[in-house]
Amino acid sequence: KEGNEFNGILKYLTAKTKGNIHDNGTIAITSNYIRSSKNFEHHPKNLVNYENNSSYHSSGAPNTYVCFDFKDKKIQLTSYSIKTNPDPSNEEHLRNWTIEVSNDGNNWYTIDIRSNDSTLNGSNRVANFDIQQKSNYFYRYVRLMQTGMNWCNNNYVYFSLIEFFGKIE
Repeated sequence: KEGNEFNGILKYLTAKTKGNIHDNGTIAITSNYIRSSKNFEHHPKNLVNYENNSSYHSSGAPNTYVCFDFKDKKIQLTSYSIKTNPDPSNEEHLRNWTIEVSNDGNNWYTIDIRSNDSTLNGSNRVANFDIQQKSNYFYRYVRLMQTGMNWCNNNYVYFSLIEFFGKIE
């Protein structure tokens, strides 16, 4: 629902553990590429900092992913929300991506594919996406992978927030 786009599983775990769920070890949030900068912290753990204006920014390599390891928990995903960075349209906003799930971190199943999707092409846009391939199974890992160029026609991944909706066990 509008206004609750970031009030799901990750926010629940944040409230329950009273802090950043990556920093406190509740889940692990990793990426294969993180932009290096002396002035900014671009780690994907920023994607669950719901109270400040941080963000995740990749190094610009193709096939960048952000992986969420729920460790001793598993989730059944029904939808997810993303908030873009503050850049204007036709900049480094997600355009082509997939959502994948796994229980072992090696065998991945694609449950959502977005190709040439303009929903996130703009400053501080918020959108919720229903999972296309819903499943009755619960998974330990969820991974967002960029599968093509962004709206600036490069491989940078740059966005501010993410949230998952569904069930957790």
